[in-house]
Amino acid sequence: MRTPRKIARLESLSPEDFLSEIANGTSLLVENAQTYLNSANALCLHAPGRTVAHLRSVAEEEAAKVLILLDAVRCPRTNQKLFSKQLKYFINHLARGVYAYYACTSPADFAEARTIVEAAIEKCYYDGGAGELEYRNAILADREETLYVDYVEDNGDYYWISPKQTDSFAASSHPEPSQVVELADALVRVGCGTTEGLRIIADIWHHVVISENLNWSEYVSYNIDALRRLDNAGLSEEAEEDHQRMVKDHWGFPLYSVDITLRLQ
Repeated sequence: MRTPRKIARLESLSPEDFLSEIANGTSLLVENAQTYLNSANALCLHAPGRTVAHLRSVAEEEAAKVLILLDAVRCPRTNQKLFSKQLKYFINHLARGVYAYYACTSPADFAEARTIVEAAIEKCYYDGGAGELEYRNAILADREETLYVDYVEDNGDYYWISPKQTDSFAASSHPEPSQVVELADALVRVGCGTTEGLRIIADIWHHVVISENLNWSEYVSYNIDALRRLDNAGLSEEAEEDHQRMVKDHWGFPLYSVDITLRLQ
């Protein structure tokens, strides 16, 4: 009998077997993400609304899983606790949503990257003129309110909500790109969908110290080095200039040292 969700098994594999399994998974994830995104963009021309928003959400979570796995590759295997925690994000909706959101940001240094993530995992946020209105975590709320009918409490008021209420603004009536899907695709095209390519990624980043003051201008040199080495190894034949640029400019600081769990306070 097939037993699903054995992602934790990956941490027990040898380094070489681990890279081989990740290479196989990233290619499958990108294909699945693109399929859902293409379906969303085709459907939006005829029936924009909650179904389009749901398909886009699935596509972006699948693409985010690529970034989660590649951060596991970039995480030093000497830190087993961080490595194990990083793999568990693969099955966590909040972590996947955070990665999808983070892929669209441009932090100037790792300290800012951490701040972006920590703001995204707060259980509640406050709005209104004096911050008197309390709202639940935006990433989880956006995902669930696109999918489910639910009974909710909102600042003392109780009522039913339905995805039907979001049909008028949940999705555009025009096809839209997704940066996290494009980034995941670009990473596979430049060679991160191969064992040899992931070996290069691990070799570079296992020696990088991710400190609070690591700034983007220094960090991006590692992206450039990775692209050069992947290309020299003949692994980037499916990549065009736009894919190379996407990886260089938008593959952000690794997040394996950041705790991406719902923050209650």
